[in-house]
Amino acid sequence: MFRFLLLGAFATLILSACSETTTNPSPTGVYVVSKAGSYYIHDNVYVKITNAGVTADSLLPRDSTAANGTQTIAGKSAATSYVFVGGVPVDTTFVAQEGTKVNEYYPVEFTILGATVNLGTKWVTTFDEALTSWTALNDTVPEFELKAGPTGPTYYLSAKLNFTGSKNGTEVLMVNGASITATKSAINLNATIYVAFSPGGLATAVPISLVRTYWFANGYGTLKIVQDAKVINAPPLPATGVPGLRQTVVRLNVVQ
Repeated sequence: MFRFLLLGAFATLILSACSETTTNPSPTGVYVVSKAGSYYIHDNVYVKITNAGVTADSLLPRDSTAANGTQTIAGKSAATSYVFVGGVPVDTTFVAQEGTKVNEYYPVEFTILGATVNLGTKWVTTFDEALTSWTALNDTVPEFELKAGPTGPTYYLSAKLNFTGSKNGTEVLMVNGASITATKSAINLNATIYVAFSPGGLATAVPISLVRTYWFANGYGTLKIVQDAKVINAPPLPATGVPGLRQTVVRLNVVQ
């Protein structure tokens, strides 16, 4: 499964979570699959983009995601799934449903000037059946030091993350030759990275805004994820192409 990556002029960021704006209550659906024997086969497309905005699709190998029961992760009972590519395990995912909310557990990390910075792993709310819109993340990253390579300069970075989510209608998807109605959940990834050359010094603000959309189906979970490729313009920095992705379930088996 694709990790939730926000690639920007300086950074690859990942989410953290919350919610608001209610709709009328209704019976709660099931959007997380945990029973062993359940699996998903995905088609994966990586969308390259140049700094001038020219895109090109690159087909990645299919992956299979196999559910393996639940375990307690960071205070939540989470469905644990193993991701395989070509029969080789490449990742483990954790997803928890609490009432109407779907939360995914992601490493919060980003890459700056070729250096990867890990801020830990956090729960992310990517869907809420009861809401039409919600706050997906409102977080501040305090200033920290980053050295650009063994002989490069030292930068001092901080960040403000303000991600929002909203429902965006429904769509019928074909899986296993059957029609499945899924609700689209759009996550607006709005972030500002502040870059300074001395501790507490005057910082350059680098705004980043991207959208990632999830398709959630009651009884099946996540069936599709799309993030369009985009060019980020944040003067005085040069334009930077942000790759996109498309991940689609082509076959599944859900054990009830």
